[in-house]
Amino acid sequence: MNKQGSKANPSGGIEWTHFFGPGTGFTANPVRGCLHDCKWRVEGAIVECYAKAFRERLDGPGSFEQLSFHPEVLEAIKNHLTPAGIFIDSMSDLFGVRVKDEWIQQVIYTMNRCPRHVFFTLTKNPAGLRDWLFPANAIVGISAPPTFMYGKELSPQQQITWLEKGLEALAAASARRRWISIEPLSFDIAPILQKHRRALDWAVIGAGSNGARTFQPDAVHFKRCLEALDGIPVFFKGNLDLKFVMSGHGRWREEFPKLN
Repeated sequence: MNKQGSKANPSGGIEWTHFFGPGTGFTANPVRGCLHDCKWRVEGAIVECYAKAFRERLDGPGSFEQLSFHPEVLEAIKNHLTPAGIFIDSMSDLFGVRVKDEWIQQVIYTMNRCPRHVFFTLTKNPAGLRDWLFPANAIVGISAPPTFMYGKELSPQQQITWLEKGLEALAAASARRRWISIEPLSFDIAPILQKHRRALDWAVIGAGSNGARTFQPDAVHFKRCLEALDGIPVFFKGNLDLKFVMSGHGRWREEFPKLN
């Protein structure tokens, strides 16, 4: 398990894991590797998946496509007695293509065994959610679509279709709480969010990033996105510019869904 920093911590981290307050967020990676090959086009630049870039810096080209399971991570979760928000598989996709069912079964079993923790899952393979019964302490999510998957660029219409089908699959998932990660907010997804509002209990919105450089979302798209999410808890990632948010929307939001 890796402890996550916050905006107040210069080391940074995934702030939305801090469900129980500052210092309570972790990532845990019982599965490592991914075959989705996601990339984003951000202001003319092509940005790779951060997890792929990180893994391949350590282990060389092609290493991220090697899927592996690490049950010792699940033991570390069980042995962590203080309630924590735990993002499962920040360095992979638990429900991704070719992830073995028995691996997923062991992860969900651990979630059930650890009701003191809150678990976040996030996938770019929403169809993989349909076969699982999630415990009440799991917040199950999908990501907004990337620009490229499996080595192919998605057209704007393909991105829209992907998101529509993804939200339909999320709504059908056997989970008490569902969410969407919108990072980056790269096109106007407000009409789709409005249509599928009943599928969502939470949303996280962030800027695009390329290493240390960030790209703020289009102001109109951002405004429309928040309007579509009216009444749904929203968490702003720390890579959103504070002046950008405050100038148009009046307040910074770090909201979480209720579990009961």
